[in-house]
Amino acid sequence: MTKKITMLKNTSNKTLEQAFEEFIKYCKIKNLSNQSILHYQYSFDKFVRFVGDNQAVKSITKDVVGDYILHLKEDDNINDVTINTYLRGLRAILYYFMRLGYMDNFKIQLIKAEKKAKQVYTDEELEILLTKPNLKKCSFTEYRNWVLINFLLGTGARISTVANVLIG
Repeated sequence: MTKKITMLKNTSNKTLEQAFEEFIKYCKIKNLSNQSILHYQYSFDKFVRFVGDNQAVKSITKDVVGDYILHLKEDDNINDVTINTYLRGLRAILYYFMRLGYMDNFKIQLIKAEKKAKQVYTDEELEILLTKPNLKKCSFTEYRNWVLINFLLGTGARISTVANVLIG
């Protein structure tokens, strides 16, 4: 096995804000969606509020991320699934910094989160939802809702996709 020699950039004074600007530029070059970039921005902002402004990138360690996770767990309004959502965004950002040599490498693992079972429609409710309305007696709203439900079920589209559907 051959070992690689890598040169680390002189990053002694690089702040999280400066490095994050590079990350956002990288995301735009990769043509990531605006929603993805907003998610990274929100995850980053939440982390920066915890560690403080103008923090050096090289000062972020596994212990800092661990303390951040504990901080999030102390917030009663944040459940484990939401914590993992924040961690996924932060992990992508910090792994980018690690690849560039701005900070030491370490693994960021998600926390164990119990998935809550979603309440599903009963067979009777599904039958009501999927029954085609009488076009001569139903309102526009009732017909529109029936079309929308069938479109969602038939395509598996997300609501943001449905909102952007145009009649051409």
